[in-house]
Amino acid sequence: MRTQRVARGWIILCLALAGAGPALSQGSQTGSLAGSVRLASGEAAPGVLVSATSPALQGERRTASEGSGEYILRGLPPGVYAVRFSLAGFAPEQTEVTVPLGGTVRSDVRMTPAAIQEAIVVTGRPAALDTPTVGANLTAREIGALATPRDLAGIATLAPGVNPHTPTAGQVEISGGFAYDNLFLINGVDVTDSVVGTPNQLFIEESIEETQVLASGVSAEYGRFGGGVVNAITKSGGNTLAGSLRADLTNPSFRSRTPLEEAQHTRRIDKNDAVYSATLGGFVVKDRLWFFAAGRDNRNDDQEPLFLTGIPFDATTLDRRYEAKLTANLSDRHTLQASYIKNDTSMDHVHPTDLTLDTINRPSFPNDLAVLRYAGVLGPALFSEAQYSQKKFRYQGLGGSNPDIRESPFQCATQDCFYNGLYFDATDPESRDNQQLSASVSAFLSPARLGSHDLKVGVERFRNRRAGGNSQSASNYVFGSDFLADPVTGKPVLDSNGRAIPVFVPDTFQSYLIFWDAQRGSRFEVQEDALYVNDVWRLGDRWSFNLGGRFERATNSGTDRVHAIDSRRLVPRLAASLDPRGDGRYRLAATYGQYAGSYNLALFTNGTNTGNPGFLFGPYIGPPGQGRDFAPGFDPKNYDLAFAGSPTQNVRFAKGTSSPLIKEYTLSAGLELARAGFLKAVYVNRRWTDLVEDFTSLENGTVPIVIQGVPGPLADVRIYRNSDIARREYQALLVEGRYPASDHWSFEGNWTHQIKNDGNYESQAGQTINTSGLGNYREIFSPERNFPQGRLAGYEADVVRLWTIYDLALGRAGDLALSLKGNYFSPLSYSLAAFNVPVTAAQLSRDPGYAQPPQVQTLYFDARGSQRFRGWSTFDFAALYQVPVFRSLSPWFKIEVRNLLNDHTLIGWDTTLTPDPESPKDAFGLPTGFIKGKNFGQPRNNSDYPVPREFLFSAGVRF
Repeated sequence: MRTQRVARGWIILCLALAGAGPALSQGSQTGSLAGSVRLASGEAAPGVLVSATSPALQGERRTASEGSGEYILRGLPPGVYAVRFSLAGFAPEQTEVTVPLGGTVRSDVRMTPAAIQEAIVVTGRPAALDTPTVGANLTAREIGALATPRDLAGIATLAPGVNPHTPTAGQVEISGGFAYDNLFLINGVDVTDSVVGTPNQLFIEESIEETQVLASGVSAEYGRFGGGVVNAITKSGGNTLAGSLRADLTNPSFRSRTPLEEAQHTRRIDKNDAVYSATLGGFVVKDRLWFFAAGRDNRNDDQEPLFLTGIPFDATTLDRRYEAKLTANLSDRHTLQASYIKNDTSMDHVHPTDLTLDTINRPSFPNDLAVLRYAGVLGPALFSEAQYSQKKFRYQGLGGSNPDIRESPFQCATQDCFYNGLYFDATDPESRDNQQLSASVSAFLSPARLGSHDLKVGVERFRNRRAGGNSQSASNYVFGSDFLADPVTGKPVLDSNGRAIPVFVPDTFQSYLIFWDAQRGSRFEVQEDALYVNDVWRLGDRWSFNLGGRFERATNSGTDRVHAIDSRRLVPRLAASLDPRGDGRYRLAATYGQYAGSYNLALFTNGTNTGNPGFLFGPYIGPPGQGRDFAPGFDPKNYDLAFAGSPTQNVRFAKGTSSPLIKEYTLSAGLELARAGFLKAVYVNRRWTDLVEDFTSLENGTVPIVIQGVPGPLADVRIYRNSDIARREYQALLVEGRYPASDHWSFEGNWTHQIKNDGNYESQAGQTINTSGLGNYREIFSPERNFPQGRLAGYEADVVRLWTIYDLALGRAGDLALSLKGNYFSPLSYSLAAFNVPVTAAQLSRDPGYAQPPQVQTLYFDARGSQRFRGWSTFDFAALYQVPVFRSLSPWFKIEVRNLLNDHTLIGWDTTLTPDPESPKDAFGLPTGFIKGKNFGQPRNNSDYPVPREFLFSAGVRF
């Protein structure tokens, strides 16, 4: 009954806010047009009729200027608009503006009496200057002209404050945030993977209309992020039938070899891979019912050498995507839109460090998104929007299904590699779904003396669900053991079946066994409710303010009945902007905001069985031997499974644990250039507080672990809670600008200079997301040697991107667009650190009595991030030629050259160290010197070089 009452209350609140119907989701899919209308004398001109039309808009949108002369038109789909101003006795005037996605463009006008017929002054300022938000709006036309990726993360890398060099492909780091803590939106819906933090591929590149990137100074409408927001919208049809056919062609032989491939004499296969896509949009009833449909099909065959063995492997990915959208104009004031996007992907699953072909399988990843959206004008000053969505994502068939213990996967003990069996369990699928309901109502208020207020109030309910036990193998066992290696080359020796040969070494952790106790079907759900208020207050011609706040409440539920989350937060979003001369040429701004980060389900399920199996773990104690036919090595009785953990037995979350809190302020100055160009500089300062840390301490106590009814050893209790012993700080200077030299030639770019990106809390290594370890066994570990402060992995002093696009009109012969993009990246950082270093006797002598004191550690020999790799620069070129054939029918062809000059800089290398046992020891008995590994400074794989020069071809037809 209580659940019904709560649900009924939310429904009533949503309807009340919307007036007569539902209202909008968090991620804005539209933009606004605003401005002021004055007489030639400078007085406010009330009652001026303002109307806007566009191919992107069904029908016409109209309003009238208020008593202050201010006007606003909300809910405009992004696009080019013809805006008409009319008032009895005055000459009507018309201007053209481009409304950006998620932003507001201003167009100011002065009306002249019809009898005088003087020139009307109409001004339109660059949207980037008229907002204190740091980011970028990137249209399909601009992305189509450049040599750049067209997926969400790839598009985002063109914005200031965005760093693409992160632990996992498809991630970006925005304003120093965790790479997994960004918010990705498609058509206003959160499509962020709740564990890895990458966007689900629920889009077709050819149908993306515009992408907005928000890096700093983000308004109260957006939540659930600690980095930034990437917001994309897809096409919606129109009053004319339009579509496209496209083929994107790649070929491994079109890509140069890296120096590593040259040394290994790698031969690239000559095989074309094509991505085919099609779009079609139009109308069923003009200005009333539009449709849009799109499809994408790709079979990608790529060849990569497997780790260490160099065995060539042809990795195949099948990726099919579909999109359908209907937009209905119920009246001139009310619009209803329904859309559905589906992605069917299957692939040959290869771990980046697999040794042999026996570890490869072919899973599928069904993924879909359904959205229903309403927008309505409720009156001259009221506008509402609403959205309901469901997103589903599933890992299907990932891993093995053979329960034979001899087919279990092996993980190398002294380096990151896998062999022998399929990792993960295909009989334990994992799903990551979300459900979103949100509503808002906007009111435009313009009292005579208090300026104008664009007020927006919204509510949102977001449910994020993860299901599955994350079984690591079909046999429930995972072995750790190094392989038999050639004594000269160090390469793996393979048996007659082409499989690596395990070597079982007793009484050390060079060989070990993990028994994983996965609870298949486990489920964990986070529910976040939010209420936000945002007021854009314009006070005269010079001052404007953003006064916003967001209240968030988060709770969780699940099959384990573990209460890991129960938090409430009120975060402000404030900004002030000054136009010193009142003409828009110069702009000064400052912002202060707080962001509550996302509840990453890799981190917050650590106290549950969802995605987090229990385990028994211990070293091999049997006789030495080697090979898959060595029976003692596969007998669990020959392992001392003395270490155990169970997320629901010895892991807990403190009451009131919440996501991290990020506090940010920015200072900016902007200058309008000729031809609607601009130059803007921004200082960004961020600090993280309430980072989630786990604490293993004696006062937490111990519990006996029981795995499947078998009593295990005592385990120390680990408690997660918010703490400020972990730190992250980010400071940067951003410069961005755009200058259209002519109607056909434009320059654009940005420079991000990181002043500081420091801390002692990385939280991510590859796809593994966890805490820093700062709170564990504090009597035994040394903060300076095990968790030092310093530059984080995302530190990159300078990232510069500059590009130019030149459109050459050839008359009847068509049009040729040429673009050149230059990229400069400062060196990334790395630490002088050794991994899996045994805990010393001196450290263990400090043990106050832990049930399972640590055995190994990461040992630093200098400050975190004290070392540098090498910086590099690349140039990307594109040429796009299209020619009209008949009416709107235009075939086109595009060639891209990435890394035009084929920069082969070694930008990363092996950093393996071992402690020098002969060096002096510190108070913890830890060596202060180190010995570089035999491969130190050598490339590990192709990612240690920039992507080599590559030619990409695409062709199609638009109509």
